[in-house]
Amino acid sequence: MLRALRGDLGEPVNTAHLNGEDLYKRGDCRQCHRRNGKGGDRGPSLDGVAQRVATDWLAAYLMNPSAMVANSRMPLF
Repeated sequence: MLRALRGDLGEPVNTAHLNGEDLYKRGDCRQCHRRNGKGGDRGPSLDGVAQRVATDWLAAYLMNPSAMVANSRMPLF
């Protein structure tokens, strides 16, 4: 996912203008996660994720999953 959110020079892309659906598609999260009944089933559904976790926590988790959740199986992209 992180590779998908970086520009050609490896610099992080400003994602402030993207909503969750855009990030879901751009990061290819659908390989493992469901959204609106579509996608993979290896990870939890992302429906309602904004009501379940804080934005800052989610951003930190995406950057380093195992630092936030011991034994996380979320891959680093």
